Amino acid sequence: MTPENSRDEEIFNAYAAGMAVEHIQQRYGVSDAEIRSIVTAGTARQESQAPRVSNEEIISAYGAGVAVEHIQQRYGVSEQEIRRVVATELGLDNDQAVGLGNIRRGRPALATASMIILGICGIGPCVLGAGWLVTYYASVAQYPVASWGYWNLAVGLGIAGVGLLAVIVSLSLFLTSKSRR
Repeated sequence: MTPENSRDEEIFNAYAAGMAVEHIQQRYGVSDAEIRSIVTAGTARQESQAPRVSNEEIISAYGAGVAVEHIQQRYGVSEQEIRRVVATELGLDNDQAVGLGNIRRGRPALATASMIILGICGIGPCVLGAGWLVTYYASVAQYPVASWGYWNLAVGLGIAGVGLLAVIVSLSLFLTSKSRR
């Protein structure tokens, strides 16, 4: 690689990483027109080397909540390309697309829903089981069901245990689901 190509590659990478055009001009001593031609050439070179994927596929995956890293792996596109496609879909121009920075990222929708549902479903049985045990002890074994005797302890602990299990599963989903940040 010649020094000129190396410098062009650095300029292209700086622009693709979101560096302001003014900073590139100061750092490399190039004009706005030179930057545009280098970026155009670099983009054409990248597009010719990469397998072509439709913008609809990228938008569809992004809209479905697929992590940006997974989109990059699945379709072999850069984060800048995903950013450009999303910005185009939102109606922004190229300069605004570079300024987008990190695109909205969150947890996958299924993991989020599972965490919420399991958390809510786990808190109820924990409270019910604890209430069962408190009622049993406070009433001196007369309530909730007097004929069950000490089996009331098993029922209260069993209900609370099911709730606790749901909360633990919810927390494990939360901690193991990969955030897209």
